[in-house]
Amino acid sequence: MMLTKISCSAALALLLCLWGAVVACAVDTSVKIYDLAGLLTPQEEETLSQQARQLAEEYSMDIAAVLIDDNGGKSSMEYADDFFDENGFGLGSAYSGVLLLVDMEDRVVWISTSGQGITYFTDSRIDYMTAEIGPCLTQGLYAQGVKTFLDLAENYLQMPAPNQPVYEAVRPVQEQAQGKNYGRLALTALACGLGVGAVTIGVMLGGHGFAAQQDKGAYQYAEGPLQLSVKRDNYLRRHVTKSARQTSSSSGSRGSSVHRSSSGRSHGGGGRRF
Repeated sequence: MMLTKISCSAALALLLCLWGAVVACAVDTSVKIYDLAGLLTPQEEETLSQQARQLAEEYSMDIAAVLIDDNGGKSSMEYADDFFDENGFGLGSAYSGVLLLVDMEDRVVWISTSGQGITYFTDSRIDYMTAEIGPCLTQGLYAQGVKTFLDLAENYLQMPAPNQPVYEAVRPVQEQAQGKNYGRLALTALACGLGVGAVTIGVMLGGHGFAAQQDKGAYQYAEGPLQLSVKRDNYLRRHVTKSARQTSSSSGSRGSSVHRSSSGRSHGGGGRRF
């Protein structure tokens, strides 16, 4: 009887240990920033976590970042997707969210999306985000890299989803600056073209006027029968074919490529080396 009680107690203790291990493996999803590589100061981690929590609450989109120096043999895409799924990230029935992974082992920055995050963070937007984050990480400015991610995520979440026509007019500040530069160049080229055309037409009209006056004088004082010579200007018809030019804004509206994670959920995402 005593042996049975000891066996039951040992089994219960074992179960409690196993449950504790399972709980320990799961992260607190309210933290939002998980520095498993020791790259951030406690103050930086708390400040960034607070910003991520505010964005998640305001836009109903889970937002998190994890920094690692050991990916356990997984690809950056696999690690990011599994970290998102296995730790219970994502809001609503669609598990909407976006997660930044800084993989120091493979030197890859990866962004994983889920639910409505796939809609808002298209391939081109992720390309832009990782291109902005990468240089910060290369310089060792890890907190700045995570903040850049959060700032750009907020920028995109303030916009309508890319499949709405008004997306073309409300790009991020950096993309708008590029568009304005292209617009100024186009207007300058147009003005130069009009100026050259006006000068050319003026020269042509001036030349014709002088010839007419010269001919009139010749006709007035000429003796004998008047002879006229016929001059004819031949113009060649030019055919111009126009095609639509793809702009940087239109390229930003391409969709999101989607894949399945090990849990079977749909994820979007993309990344680059730094």
